[in-house]
Amino acid sequence: MSPIDKELIKIIRRIRDRLHAAFIINSIVLGLGFALCIGLGLAVAARFIPIYNVYLMIFKIVAAAVLAAFLYSAFKTPRNDYAALRVDSLGLQERTVTALELIGSQSAIAVLEKNDALMHLKGLDYKKKITLKPNKRYLLICFILAAALLLSGFIPNPMAKRA
Repeated sequence: MSPIDKELIKIIRRIRDRLHAAFIINSIVLGLGFALCIGLGLAVAARFIPIYNVYLMIFKIVAAAVLAAFLYSAFKTPRNDYAALRVDSLGLQERTVTALELIGSQSAIAVLEKNDALMHLKGLDYKKKITLKPNKRYLLICFILAAALLLSGFIPNPMAKRA
């Protein structure tokens, strides 16, 4: 493998790792939202059905869902092809995908294409374009669900004595 190929793969792997970190963060927030939704349903059901220690149960569900989301996303690493597609969507006009397909080829056109892609990849500031911030919509949903769950704790529960 030529030094150009190695450097190209190195840059694509850095981008892939950044995409993976963003995926982990968003998966954790989605898992939290899903668990809060189940917890809110459980808190409402506790008003009609006697459930012992419902908020401890909700806490365990939230912790398990966040852990499951983290484990799922940690082992689901994106491939180099996906990273190349995402980088090309940032304005590289399919240079990266083509260069990735040409890895191992030593023809003159392949070397020119890989050099062009490498030059554009070095000039790209992917850290600004691929943010590690969670999706604001998911965070808003989690905040609303957490607030509703917190407020449900202040509503009197007639079934708590039965439980």
